[in-house]
Order: sequence, then C-alpha cells, then structure tokens
Amino acid sequence: MLLDPSPSDVHVASGTVCTVERQSLGPMISPKDRNKLSINFLSDEPPRANTSSSTRSPSSPLSRRARGVNRFGTTLGRTEDVEVATEISSDQPRTYRLEIVQHPDRTAEFGNSALTRLPLAPPLIAQLVLRDPSGRTVIDESELPFLVAQLSLLSGEGGSPMDYLIDSRGHNTGERLLYGNLVSSPHLLRNLQGRRGVYFIFPDVGIRQRGRFQLKVALMRLPRFDDPEALIHGAVGSVIAEARSLPFDVYPLRDYVAPAQTPLTQYFLQQGARMIASPPRSL
Repeated sequence: MLLDPSPSDVHVASGTVCTVERQSLGPMISPKDRNKLSINFLSDEPPRANTSSSTRSPSSPLSRRARGVNRFGTTLGRTEDVEVATEISSDQPRTYRLEIVQHPDRTAEFGNSALTRLPLAPPLIAQLVLRDPSGRTVIDESELPFLVAQLSLLSGEGGSPMDYLIDSRGHNTGERLLYGNLVSSPHLLRNLQGRRGVYFIFPDVGIRQRGRFQLKVALMRLPRFDDPEALIHGAVGSVIAEARSLPFDVYPLRDYVAPAQTPLTQYFLQQGARMIASPPRSL
C-alpha cells in the first residue's frame, strides 16, 4: 500500500518521484536558501541546516566574533519577547547597556585615498539593551530619536586613544586615523532569531594606516529641547553606556582579502538597513 507523501518529503526531477524519510532535525535547507531567509521565516517548525558531520565545517575566527546573534539559532520565535512602549515615564529608573553583537575583523589601510577607502568588515553592530525597574527588556520608542552612538579608535590593547595620526617624531599630524560615518542613529530591526531590538550600525568606517586596533562605542542621550530646564541650563548630550570591540587588524591594501558577508549583515539588508553591500575582494 502506497502512502501519499507530504509536499515537504518529495523531490520532483525529470518526471520521477522520490520519497525521502524525514529526519528528526527538521527539513534541510541549502546555503543558498539560508541566505534568502526573510521576515516570513517565523513559522511553527523553522527550517534547520543539515548538521551531519560529513557536511559541517568548523567555525572560523570571523564567525566566532558574532557572539551568537550572528548565527542561526535552533528555534525562531513567533511572538515578541521585548515589550515595545510608545512612552515610558522618565521618572522610572532604567538601565542602559551596549552589546556589540557583530565585531569587525579586518580592513585595508586607505592612506591618503579617503574616497576609495574600504570599510571595516564585517561592519560593527551594537545593540541597545534597555531594562525597566523590574528587569524586563523594553523598547522606548519615544526616546529613540534622542539616542545616538559614536565611534572612537583605540590601540590594540585598548589602553590608548588613537584619534590622530602620529608622525615619526611623535607629533600629531592633525589627520584622523578613523574616517567615515562615525555616528549612528538607532535602527529597530529583528535579529536572526526573530527578536526585535534596537541596533546601531557602522557600515562605512575606514582606518588610515595599518596596525592592530579596537573600537569604542559610546551611547549618548541628546537633550530634549521640549524640556524648559534643558533650554535654560544649556544641556548637552551625556554618555550613558560604552562598549569595546575585539581587536582587529588593518592590512596593506595589496595583502587584504575581504571576508564574505555575515548572515546578520544580509538579514539587516533585507529589512532595509542602509549598509554597504559590496562583493568580497580577492587577490
């Protein structure tokens, strides 16, 4: 007696029907299909990649920089796990934390060619974690227009600021080492697990000379000019959280090979984030 197989268990090629036994891991997806995942992937039974030992490849140093958010999870949530509020009383105490969910790995020095510079790859992405007095993670949409994140450059060990180029005599040349869009406004996006969050993205950041560096991200709250007290006292922006990236390397242009785009970068692009989507450069 023949059973009518489900559509997900049948492959049709050249008029031949072949029944495939369903594995406990769920339906397999190809790398090509995995890169095409969109917001519609939030289904009851999410697809998972084939995890057999014959096809699994070891994690690269670049993928380990993604801190979990930059990898496909075992489950994809259907519902919001973050409370979105249109406004939270400013009298309620809250805590702010920045988490770098995608660390840059490498780039090429641009020297005096700022207009043809290559950006850090992958681009640095930081997430804002805002908690209310009860410890719940929330998103205060009324506050987002007053939050920005700014980048600065540190030495490889993270102990010294490296804002300007120093010549052989130890003098400040006035030329900035870090170049590009160093300030990011918040983006409300979903990560690869389907959870909504607030992210700061830096897709266009180059470094003038080779070496080993870190980046510092500072979260700043801008003054609200609808507040009379802010106008009277001339309030300025204040830093409310900071985070540092892992060390990364800046290579001579002739030695640089750009890595492939990460799944997190691809997924943010699909959601409309304004990021650079250039193909990898090979030698």
